[in-house]
Amino acid sequence: MKCRYFGRCGGCYFNLPYPEQLRLKRQGLEEILPPGWPDFRLIRSERVRGYRSRQDLVYAFGKLGLRRRGSYRHVTDLESCWLMPERANQQLRVIRERIFDLESYDYIRHRGYLRYVTFRSTAFTQELMIIFLTAKRDPRIRKLMKAVEAESVVWSVNQGLADVNFGEVREWIGRPWIEERLDAYRFRIGPNCFFQSNPWIARKLFRYLRKLARGISAERIIDLYSGIGCIAVYLSDLAPVTAVESNPESVEYGRINTQLNSCQIEWVQKDVKEWLKEPGEAGLAVLDPPRSGLGGKVLRRLKRWGPESILYISCNPERAVGEILELDYEVQEIRAFDMFPQTPHLEAVFLLSR
Repeated sequence: MKCRYFGRCGGCYFNLPYPEQLRLKRQGLEEILPPGWPDFRLIRSERVRGYRSRQDLVYAFGKLGLRRRGSYRHVTDLESCWLMPERANQQLRVIRERIFDLESYDYIRHRGYLRYVTFRSTAFTQELMIIFLTAKRDPRIRKLMKAVEAESVVWSVNQGLADVNFGEVREWIGRPWIEERLDAYRFRIGPNCFFQSNPWIARKLFRYLRKLARGISAERIIDLYSGIGCIAVYLSDLAPVTAVESNPESVEYGRINTQLNSCQIEWVQKDVKEWLKEPGEAGLAVLDPPRSGLGGKVLRRLKRWGPESILYISCNPERAVGEILELDYEVQEIRAFDMFPQTPHLEAVFLLSR
């Protein structure tokens, strides 16, 4: 069954049977791995629709939806999205009945009111957060906030010119967070915190990282780009863990998640490249950088630091491979996870040792 928006909307790239998607993804990763690197398994997703834990819908030019593929200036108006859970789609219908009374935001001319509507969903606790991002502190959004049903309804403001989907939290209805449960662990997620796009695959990813870390038997683990602490929590009973994260809100929720799970984790709020100036000794470094990768300065300082083992997690394997080649490490194991069905992207884990 073909999505009626396919080809116009930038959300999905594939309109193929799932086994064919996996074949193409495996082929794509094989093509970028250097000769002599280990073969890998590709772990499939349990869900290929309705899996996304976050979907940001832009409200611009009188339309609410996603940008047209290949076009920054055009928005495809969406009444529903196959990538979102059904509960989020239900609330999207409620919002669409009322939103057009509010002025949309023209991000080309930088004028208007409501910029984004973001849906954040949990898979295993079935909770929902809806974030309304406005360009002004004008409280007109309150009426729409009261019309939706979710555990968390948030009003955020971003008055800057940059086209971003986050802002200063002004008000909320319910609570300012939602909570996900992965295996025995609980994770609270704030409006501006990163969380993996596919909780079903994230759970498998974290289990795999724990298995690898257990085999390394490090005396100290450093979790760089720690976010809200998911990986740190999963590894916290194997060795003392230090979690390094620059986002203040993520560190706040990381500390909360540490307490929720009765863990012992040292939290450091600092940019990774600054922390690497004086890192101390560690048997294992876990790296989960943004899609843009580590960057030259982090790479140089990481190479000078030289932990015994590295777990490099990347949603941009091509960038990761290029950076790994700059480090003096041997690739011991690779595993890929289909974090993003209906798209060409995947998540890859590289186990490196000196």
